[in-house]
Amino acid sequence: MLATHPDILEVGIVAVADSHWGERPKAFITVQPGKTLKGEDVIEWAKQTSGISRFMVPREVEVLAELPKTSTGKVKKNVLREWAKGADRTLMGQTSEGSDIKESPPHDSPGTSPVMLSTITILTSRLDSLEYREIGCLSSIA
Repeated sequence: MLATHPDILEVGIVAVADSHWGERPKAFITVQPGKTLKGEDVIEWAKQTSGISRFMVPREVEVLAELPKTSTGKVKKNVLREWAKGADRTLMGQTSEGSDIKESPPHDSPGTSPVMLSTITILTSRLDSLEYREIGCLSSIA
């Protein structure tokens, strides 16, 4: 039902632990191009919308630049579940909208240690194809 909001482009909803109910929904959304939207606004809109039961209204809505997706375009809910638990998104190249992935300073900057970029090639098997991906890893060499 959150997808019916006029400013929401995509929605991914996952269950998060709740001490009272056991589980409750948490929403991750992307916003239509040229629009801005806050999580609190979405929650208030959901409370006012008929057709959304009270227990279905998320207490948390996180606005992202883009949702993680599979090669076929489906939202990766397993990744959203990890993010909801507090997993580090910078390793996956994803951050909340408005925040930045911080690049490491040059190795000659005072108070910093040099870093090395390693590239790892992994093989991912799918039902109908094999896919190679390169993943960059930073490691300190000081």
